[in-house]
Amino acid sequence: MGLYTNFVMALSRSKTAVPLVHNVIVPIDRRVFKLTKGRMSLMHLGTSLNRNALHDLLLTTTGKRSGKQRSTPVLFLDHDGGYVIVGSRYGTDSHPHWTANLLAKPEATVLVRGREEKVRARKLTQSELDELWPRLLELYPNWRDYRERTDREFRAFHLTPA
Repeated sequence: MGLYTNFVMALSRSKTAVPLVHNVIVPIDRRVFKLTKGRMSLMHLGTSLNRNALHDLLLTTTGKRSGKQRSTPVLFLDHDGGYVIVGSRYGTDSHPHWTANLLAKPEATVLVRGREEKVRARKLTQSELDELWPRLLELYPNWRDYRERTDREFRAFHLTPA
């Protein structure tokens, strides 16, 4: 991984840096991701331009209570004709809002590799997540640290073309 990616990973491993990452970097990244149609990400510098970058997609869900469209960049693992995403929220004690949105309304849109597609989300069982966990840790080793920070089980979803 590149120097910048290593810096971002080190920053997000620090529990005290989570508010900075979540409240400052992620909103800026969301805009950059939309403007470049998924080809550039501040969090994972380069994305499609850099083979060593972590790959993320822009997930757009429908707000559970508001009904408004909400977008957030999320790391993904290519799997079985779709994408596996994990709701870690840096190991904090609450689930990311997008996971509740997907549970309430599993239809979503992703911007990935420069194209937008409609997907349907299915929550993975704990045994499915456990089976994929080694591959997910290869993708993003910080998830190991995040799991140690909290007692909650991460929600993970398989997104498949709708």
